[in-house]
Amino acid sequence: MEGGIIIETISKKDLREIHGGGGVSFWVVGGLIALGAFIVGVFEGIANPEKCG
Repeated sequence: MEGGIIIETISKKDLREIHGGGGVSFWVVGGLIALGAFIVGVFEGIANPEKCG
């Protein structure tokens, strides 16, 4: 059975040795907030354009 899914049971001792993934969520949330603010700014600029000085 090539290309199948292999499921392994991991003990609690082995689970404690797995690190990483904690810092990624901070950057993902920050990126989503920045993207949302950018999109809101673009739509606001299209809907309510200000006259150039």
